[in-house]
Amino acid sequence: KIVPGLICKKIYESQKIKSLLCLTVDNLFILIKPSYIVSIFNDLDAIDVLGLEVPKMHFSGEVFRGDDMSQCYADRILEVSKKMIYKLHNMICQRKFWHNSNKLII
Repeated sequence: KIVPGLICKKIYESQKIKSLLCLTVDNLFILIKPSYIVSIFNDLDAIDVLGLEVPKMHFSGEVFRGDDMSQCYADRILEVSKKMIYKLHNMICQRKFWHNSNKLII
């Protein structure tokens, strides 16, 4: 399942990112491998996580339910991700339109 999420913390091992602690729109903290990231959007990166208290997690795939404070962040992630999905949808539709128009001209 692909869900929007925010990278809250990077965990390093020998100067290489070993895991990412992320908060999802479902208010779940999850510890994942960097290779599981599908795409990174600057709009989500702009959300400041300095005030967010993150749980201590140690194992890849570990999940932790957030509290009321992290729910505020999850709501913001959802708000931003809806805007991004709308923009992406419009770009795809425009690309299809131009692609189909070019076929008609030729």
